Amino acid sequence: SLSYQLLEHPIRVSSILDRHRRTVIAVGLATSVIAAIIIIPAITNPATSTAAVAGQDLTTTGFTPVPTGLDWEAIKADFPKLTNCYGKPATDCTLVHGTGPHILLIGDSHAGMMIPALTALANTENLTLSVSTDVSCPWQRGLYATPHAVFDKTTSIDECKTIKNDTYDRVIPELQPDIIVTMNFPYEVRSELVPYLGPDLKVPAPGSSNDFGWQQKATTDSLSELRAGGRKVILIEPTPMKPKFDPLACLSRAKVLQECRYVAATEPTALEDLYRQLDKQDDDVWSLDLDHLVCPYFPICDPIVDHQVTKLDVTHFTRSFVRTLGPSIDAYFKQNGIIST
Repeated sequence: SLSYQLLEHPIRVSSILDRHRRTVIAVGLATSVIAAIIIIPAITNPATSTAAVAGQDLTTTGFTPVPTGLDWEAIKADFPKLTNCYGKPATDCTLVHGTGPHILLIGDSHAGMMIPALTALANTENLTLSVSTDVSCPWQRGLYATPHAVFDKTTSIDECKTIKNDTYDRVIPELQPDIIVTMNFPYEVRSELVPYLGPDLKVPAPGSSNDFGWQQKATTDSLSELRAGGRKVILIEPTPMKPKFDPLACLSRAKVLQECRYVAATEPTALEDLYRQLDKQDDDVWSLDLDHLVCPYFPICDPIVDHQVTKLDVTHFTRSFVRTLGPSIDAYFKQNGIIST
């Protein structure tokens, strides 16, 4: 649409380019609000739309009807295959072969969620892309989460440990990636009911040394391992969500899109703050905040963005939507010197 070309797309790209994005994001969000009020009348004013989120029954004229003909089953299945190469040659982890730098993506299903965007980046820039992921298996060595089912699969702690140790001890040395990208579900948020475990593999008491202190140690120690040999590391921060609110389930029964908006938390978690500190301390470490890309009117998040249904469940974005993030992530990598222009 015209509004997307003139306003929203430049804002989304520019807001992600600034490594420490606060000023750019503030300007971008203000412009997005103006766009919502003046140019896109079918979208409610984000500044006053608290009544237009999370399942409210909105029938007022001027709202955007839910598109007809959505294939709900296809959307629910619109997720890339999670892959790793445990028990196989390390080269089996490689999905895209290029002549440029080699990227390795590691983490849980939320890391796997980013495969389409990084595939688009690799194809555009002639990079090599490899992936080592598994459900509910955080990227940090020694850090585990309460086992839980994701896409009908539950990864045990022993299985997660085996895959992670294989990634660190065999796959990385054999593939010799230039860039490692990490991502996890926000296990550090206690309300999610699938918290990180302490070093004793038990749920730690909040505020204890086995809680964030252990997350901090495991993260910094693992980052040091990943940085060995001068590798660049991108720590993708957890993406916005509203606990127990499923935008796709809402869409399936809603009349207008605004019924299925939700408001995400704006304060960074302690682990996100740690990522940002590590970013500031090391010129070859980046903490990548995607909030304003996946939710252009952040903290308000829409169920359809760029004509794509954003989520297939409470936490995971669809493959089709994540693919649209490729150009902005490409621009971020170039702007920050992660890959050459």
